[in-house]
Amino acid sequence: MRIRLFLFLLIGTSLLFPGLGIRKVRAVETMRLVLLPPPWEKKPPARPPRRPPRRGRPERDSAGMRGNARRRTHGNSFGKFSYTVGFKQADRHPTDVDISFYLLSDYEGFQKVRIDEVKVYPDDPVISEIRTDTLGAKILHLVYKDFAPGENLIVNYSGFCSSTRKPLGDWKNLKIPSRKTDYPIEVRKYLEPGDEIEITETLREYAEKIATSDFYYEVIKAILKEMDGYPFSLNTDNQAFHYEFPPVYLRSALETYRDREAVCVEISRLAAALFRAKNIPARTVTVLDNSTTFNHTWVQVYINGAGWLDVDPLLGKFLPENKPLLVIDPDQNDVYETTFTTSPKTRLQVLKPEMLENLLKANLDWKPLPYGN
Repeated sequence: MRIRLFLFLLIGTSLLFPGLGIRKVRAVETMRLVLLPPPWEKKPPARPPRRPPRRGRPERDSAGMRGNARRRTHGNSFGKFSYTVGFKQADRHPTDVDISFYLLSDYEGFQKVRIDEVKVYPDDPVISEIRTDTLGAKILHLVYKDFAPGENLIVNYSGFCSSTRKPLGDWKNLKIPSRKTDYPIEVRKYLEPGDEIEITETLREYAEKIATSDFYYEVIKAILKEMDGYPFSLNTDNQAFHYEFPPVYLRSALETYRDREAVCVEISRLAAALFRAKNIPARTVTVLDNSTTFNHTWVQVYINGAGWLDVDPLLGKFLPENKPLLVIDPDQNDVYETTFTTSPKTRLQVLKPEMLENLLKANLDWKPLPYGN
């Protein structure tokens, strides 16, 4: 009786619900009702198994990038560049403008530069010349007469830059020398205090509190961590460095420490002072950033037996050597002002990126300048 009732239920179910099916089972199995999906709900085809990556070719991540691939930063890196900077005359009356720009230049042991084109706007400077300073850096010098209020001045230059750096090798286990004389003569100047990179007792004590190790890697890492927006360990109100733009006045290392506010130049000066206080030669450098309008400043520290290492105190990290160096100033132990004017009364406002981009979309009457590389 029970078997008949069960068969009746099975047949009734299949008649009432034609979208359902009954799987035939072997007699040795316990009888079971299996609900199959309706015919309109097809299963997606099974994914084929992932092929293992071919030997020597790292697997791509979800963004299509090679997960294990690392672009070499030595040898023939960098490539083509095009750099633009712009200013607006911010005075109320017409005035003469006498201004100079540092251009990308060759630096022995760092980079080789070929500049293909230099052009300026407006196209009527009374003086337009490219000269070389005592260190071999190229400088573009421009003079405009009766420059009108609100008028824009734009400079663009392009070319090719290649790195000539050699790999540093394995330096993380190297100890910091205890004497200055252990360093090569040409880098000892970067252990001395400068006008903007003071080494006072206050900063020496601060450096000792931050880093107590005798190894380069540990000391550099500790100072970078402190600079990376971390609160001062000596500061009771838990303040951190803040990034401001644009500054009216660029602070020295000691002033940056006291004010707890900095742009890249100022935070780099403070970091350089702390490195020097720990007997690590350090200098600030200006690099050509990916931006169309601004340079960026960070620090190079010298590893005895290895060479110069790039670090960015503003970001708090070690850097690959993959950006062209714009200015190095070994005489002043600090970065050049990359743009300067000899007209003290002239007020020039840096054009913001969006403003400069809008101007570049217009058909400007550029003046090409002759450039002999």
